[in-house]
Amino acid sequence: MGWPEKTKDLSVFYPTNILVTAPEIIFFWVARMAMSGLEFTGKLPFGQVYIHGTVRDETGRKMSKSYGNVIDPLEIIDEVGADSLRFSLISFASQGQDVFIGRKSFTLGRNFANKIWNASRLIIGRAKEEEVKFEGLPALASLSESQRWILSELETCRRSVDKNLKALRLNEAAAGLYQFFWHTYCDWYLEMVKIDWQEKKDRNSLTCAIFILERFLRLLHPFMPFITEEIWSRLKEEGLVQDEAKSLSLSAWPQAISSHYRPKLNLELNLLQEAITAIMDLKREFGIPAGQPIKALLRIPKAKTPFFDAGRDYLMRLAGLSDFQVISTHQRQKMEASRLLSTVEVFLPLTGLFDTGREKQKLEKELAGLEGELAKIAVRLADSQFRNKAPQEVVDREKTRQEQLLEKQKRVKEQMSFLE
Repeated sequence: MGWPEKTKDLSVFYPTNILVTAPEIIFFWVARMAMSGLEFTGKLPFGQVYIHGTVRDETGRKMSKSYGNVIDPLEIIDEVGADSLRFSLISFASQGQDVFIGRKSFTLGRNFANKIWNASRLIIGRAKEEEVKFEGLPALASLSESQRWILSELETCRRSVDKNLKALRLNEAAAGLYQFFWHTYCDWYLEMVKIDWQEKKDRNSLTCAIFILERFLRLLHPFMPFITEEIWSRLKEEGLVQDEAKSLSLSAWPQAISSHYRPKLNLELNLLQEAITAIMDLKREFGIPAGQPIKALLRIPKAKTPFFDAGRDYLMRLAGLSDFQVISTHQRQKMEASRLLSTVEVFLPLTGLFDTGREKQKLEKELAGLEGELAKIAVRLADSQFRNKAPQEVVDREKTRQEQLLEKQKRVKEQMSFLE
């Protein structure tokens, strides 16, 4: 750089923006860099210092060659891939907190990479099959509520990622991308796309799915550069990307689309999802197969009724219903399971769907076991010697276990009341 001459390189590369370092060398190296920079240039060498945590093994010991507990990253890359390694480490690395990892820790990134790959193959395959090319999003007014909802969820995710990256909360940015893609996009929207296609041959649903995937890949690229580049290239080859860039790494970072951001719509469709989830949970609790069609009653505020009517196909197909009825008031009947949500109450008539005597015996046996375990914990917590001599973490663990068992006991009693 021609030091100590004031060269062009020096003006370009000094000062830098961020120094990434471990806490143990702040005094020995970072402070001296700052003092030397001020002494010789009058400028600090960096604007921010990001202090990452110490990497430890699963037992809490610092990873060290002398301890023999180091995980070779090249071995992990051979096993699960570089992207899986990167994403897993970023996900665990909270700001200022130590990182505890073992060889199994990297399954998080591996499973996420598999999910992205499989979902992308599904989208690309369907687009080829239907000869769909991406020529831009249709006008918002022509989109269904589910399509406007997923666009709003993506914009919400993009805002969160931007905010967390600026604050250097890298793990929170990664968690937001994971939650959006796995749960919002795959678990919900792609299932809605299947229904839209089967029921109405709605090409807009597939167009939105392509648009969302492409923008998501750009958001994820800094975290998982290899798989995102590969999928983006395939999208481009199939005419599913409108971008002159030759590589995803050269593509522009997604900018805000304020017209897509609709928090109220997010809440409304999330309410529909809550109802579907509640029905599936009740089915599972009473041993009713997920695919067995049953009837449902939904007590919904009048203002929300049109929204549930518009989402009728989703509710029927995703919850496995033969029919559902919207009601304003209802008193739970015998053999009728119910679940109260934030503003919706779900009722499932269960008469004739399972052996009530057998179910009651099973619940009575489960309740007796819970009460026996709760009695043991109560005796332990009432013992002053245990409270005074046991480590606080052991006492807290017993209290937590007691709370969990009480909650489970409450649910079992509720189920038993359905049978009376």
